[in-house]
Amino acid sequence: MSAEKREMIPDPDSNLKMAAMIKGKLDTALAKRFRPRTVPQAFLDILPPHAQLFVIVTAAQIDIRLCVDANAHLPIRANSWQTVGYISAVGTDDRTAIVGPLYTEKPFRENGVATYLLIILAAYAKIRGIHLLTLYDGSDRSWKPHNMYINTAFKYVKPYPDREMKASVEQVIATWPGFAKKYQKSWLWRIVSPT
Repeated sequence: MSAEKREMIPDPDSNLKMAAMIKGKLDTALAKRFRPRTVPQAFLDILPPHAQLFVIVTAAQIDIRLCVDANAHLPIRANSWQTVGYISAVGTDDRTAIVGPLYTEKPFRENGVATYLLIILAAYAKIRGIHLLTLYDGSDRSWKPHNMYINTAFKYVKPYPDREMKASVEQVIATWPGFAKKYQKSWLWRIVSPT
């Protein structure tokens, strides 16, 4: 056995090339997996110049807050970046999100804020791979005509007086055109910027 033992000395350049190739493949894979995806632009275009949507999306929760700048010419008094309304949802393991709470500040009610937040939430839920939204209708319009949840495609799961509701994310998003048509002339969605 006179086989010569050879020691493999790695070429530093080939190691760098290999590392760069692996890093490049990882970067590409991560970019594909975590490519920034947003809600449809029309959902954001309706926001007036002095309104801001604050969104926090984590692995298990989506929090959305709609605020207006007090320096805008509003028909009501507002503090700097006053919250108009907010919504939150917690995801479950079965591609379902439980919605709640959903709230609109009193001076901003009857202007579609809650409906808007629910539609935006559905759009972000879709991005997160959620297919179904559930909620408990604790509103004073539960089981009544013109219920906001019914108007955004939610249906009661059990007979009256049960208040649990469900809707597919796609169905909620599909209510956008009706919302935009109904509320586009509301003062909230048409705040004039100061000159």
